[in-house]
Amino acid sequence: MAAESGRPGTVRPELQPAETLPPPTGFAGSRGQKHPFSTHLLLLLRRQQPRRVLLDLPVIEAKKMSMNKHIAHRQQQLSDAVIEQYRGIAASTIGHLTDSGYLPGIRPLFDGARLVGNVVTVKLELPDGSILRDALLNSLPGDVLVIECVGDDHCACWGELRTLAALIKGLAGVVISGAVTDIAALREHRLPVFSRGISAVTTRSLGERGELNGPINIGGVVVNPGDIAIGDDDGVFILSAQQASELLPGLLAKEQADHDKREEFLRRLDRDEAPAAG
Repeated sequence: MAAESGRPGTVRPELQPAETLPPPTGFAGSRGQKHPFSTHLLLLLRRQQPRRVLLDLPVIEAKKMSMNKHIAHRQQQLSDAVIEQYRGIAASTIGHLTDSGYLPGIRPLFDGARLVGNVVTVKLELPDGSILRDALLNSLPGDVLVIECVGDDHCACWGELRTLAALIKGLAGVVISGAVTDIAALREHRLPVFSRGISAVTTRSLGERGELNGPINIGGVVVNPGDIAIGDDDGVFILSAQQASELLPGLLAKEQADHDKREEFLRRLDRDEAPAAG
C-alpha cells in the first residue's frame, strides 16, 4: 500500500486493517491478555465522533432560525357561555351602542358569512407566512384567527389549503388585514373569511419571522389574544373581554327590542296588504 503521509513506506494507522493494528497499551483482558476487540472499539469511536458533530449542526441552525418567531400561549378571557350569547347579536347591533372595535375596510368573501369566537392573534412579516402553521396548530375549535399583515398589500396569506386545515381544526373563521387567494374555492368551502382584498401573489414559508398571540393592530384597532370577534355581512367588531361583558346586557336588550318591533311591523304589513273580504 502506498504511503499517504508520514515516512515513505508507512501507512497511517486509521487506514490499516483492524486486525493488523497493535492493541492500545494498558488495555488487558481478565488474564492480562490484550483484548482482541479493543482496536475495533477505538476505530468506531474515532469514526463516529465527526458524525456526531455534523448531526448537531442542523439542530443548532433550526434553533437559530426560530429566534425571530415569537410564539405565546393561547388565551381566552371570556367564558364559553358568554361567547355563545354573542352568537345571537348582529354586528350592527353592536354599532348602535359603540363604534369602538369596528375594523374598517374588512369585508366577508360571501353573503351570509357569520363568525363569533375567541381571538387568536397572528402577525405576519410578508412575504413570510410560515407562522400561520403555528397558529393553526396552537388554536382550538371555535377560535377566530385575526391576522395583521405587515408589508406588501398584494401578497395573499390565505388560500384553499389553509382554509381546509382551518375547517379540519374547527375554527369559527378568519379575519385578515391583507389579501386572500383561491377565492372560488374559499366561497365553496364556506369558512367565514373576512379580508381587505384579493390577490394571486402569495406568501412563502420562509420560517424566519412572525408573531403568535401578541398584540396586533388592524386599521388602528388594537387586537389582543383572548378578545372576541363578531362578524357578519356588515363587517367585524373586535371587543375586549371587559367591553364584551359590559355591553352584553344592553346588546341582548337591543336585540330583543328590535325583534319585537320587527314582528310588529311585519304583522302590520301583512294586515295592510291582505285582500279585502267580500
